[in-house]
Amino acid sequence: LDQVQREAIRRSHNGTRARLFLRRPMDRTRTMQAGDVVMVETLNSKTSNTSTKFIGLCLGVFRRGVDTSFTLRNIVMKLGVEINFKGYSPMIKDIKILEKGSGYNRAKLFYIRKQPEKAFMFNNRKEMRVSNK
Repeated sequence: LDQVQREAIRRSHNGTRARLFLRRPMDRTRTMQAGDVVMVETLNSKTSNTSTKFIGLCLGVFRRGVDTSFTLRNIVMKLGVEINFKGYSPMIKDIKILEKGSGYNRAKLFYIRKQPEKAFMFNNRKEMRVSNK
């Protein structure tokens, strides 16, 4: 089973996505961690080329080989929205780290659900409002 997982990870986007989810990387600027501001572009369906972008604060990364997932949270129209994404899903077109998190000392940031004022201490508030093109 380990061989199957390694092969699936190797095939996914030439390993670029695998570098996002490394546990102990050489360069921490390329890996996704809790507290990062992340933009995920997903395809709406397998047949059409339309896509949707979601930008949010990464609450946590759950590293489980091919089943790796991560949770993003954002405030949309005064309502907290959380979306879980599968890291190696073929429906994900692109994952970009807009800003590395600072000031967070935990691996999972679930306490931010009850303290929304701590959630968005970053400077790129304009980038949080991305319209679909």
